[in-house]
Amino acid sequence: MDETIRVSEEFYSWVESRKREDETMEDALRRLTRRAHPSEVTGLFTPEEAEEMKEAVKRLREGDAERKRRAREAFSSDE
Repeated sequence: MDETIRVSEEFYSWVESRKREDETMEDALRRLTRRAHPSEVTGLFTPEEAEEMKEAVKRLREGDAERKRRAREAFSSDE
């Protein structure tokens, strides 16, 4: 059974511009919207490496939050 989905011309153009010559639109959509399944990445990193990566992401997010807080303060000052 085939289904039809509606997308904007802008999105259609975006997908079409990234579609490979040997792909159908469905193939391109599957490739562009696919995320790795956990089973596909299991074992790539040791538990220690994975923990280091989690900590690094946490530090980056905390730094981003701090920069955003400072920017909000700078733009909301009454001076």
